[in-house]
Amino acid sequence: MAMTGMTTERVERAIRGRAPIHWNGCVFCDALKAAEMEEFERAKVRGYVVCWGKRDYLWTAWWCWCQATGHPYAAVKPNGRYAWVEFELTSLWHELSPEGVKAAGDALWQHTRRGGYGHGPRQASHVRVPKESAEPLVLELLRIARLHIVIRDPDLPPAPRSGSMV
Repeated sequence: MAMTGMTTERVERAIRGRAPIHWNGCVFCDALKAAEMEEFERAKVRGYVVCWGKRDYLWTAWWCWCQATGHPYAAVKPNGRYAWVEFELTSLWHELSPEGVKAAGDALWQHTRRGGYGHGPRQASHVRVPKESAEPLVLELLRIARLHIVIRDPDLPPAPRSGSMV
């Protein structure tokens, strides 16, 4: 289930600067720059976004897109020798099985040798992933999600949201 009221059309209008999105107490309304738009389109194909620089509009746009489509949110933000890797299940009714949680923790350890900044049934993130390991780690987390996602009973309250990294 996608975020209430979020649609791909709303995201497309927002990234072109045509209509703001009010989300999580913030307003997202600036159009993406040409290079950001190109990365956004590449992200749709490969399943994760790579963000450079200090602007967070691409990061936020990808988050909203994932909310609208129910796709797991996966992002890499390189910074010098390291990168910040963020992965989160965006549907309120999806989570990883216990085997998936273990696999995500193992993947964080394998790619960083420092363990995870955090991981659980709905998210995994690490702030000091060696840059050359960041994209392989994201691909592994997406693979784990495909194999180990479980759907909570939609009649139950949604799973607690982890804190937004946006």
